[in-house]
Amino acid sequence: MLIPVFTTGSPFKTGKGPDRNRGNRLRAEEPDGATAARSNEGDRAMQKVPRDWLERAARVYNSNADASKALGIAGGTFGRLCRQYKIETPFARHRRRRRDPSQP
Repeated sequence: MLIPVFTTGSPFKTGKGPDRNRGNRLRAEEPDGATAARSNEGDRAMQKVPRDWLERAARVYNSNADASKALGIAGGTFGRLCRQYKIETPFARHRRRRRDPSQP
């Protein structure tokens, strides 16, 4: 059972409030192994998205939002990676086709 223990007596969990400069945080007493197990969960490294996955998602899906959801990344990240690898995004493909309908 976790019992909250306030380090300075402040009830503010987020550190926002009159005592925010003191670094008040909610600290809970836990069994010895629980803290170590939970700290490993937050240490996950970001996985790189392979270029061929980006190319396929950009080709298959009709919007940047759908492609980014399929890859499990944010929409802005999808667009940035496509620019970085010089891949045409679904948004750019639709915009190009609207400008010049004779192009496939």
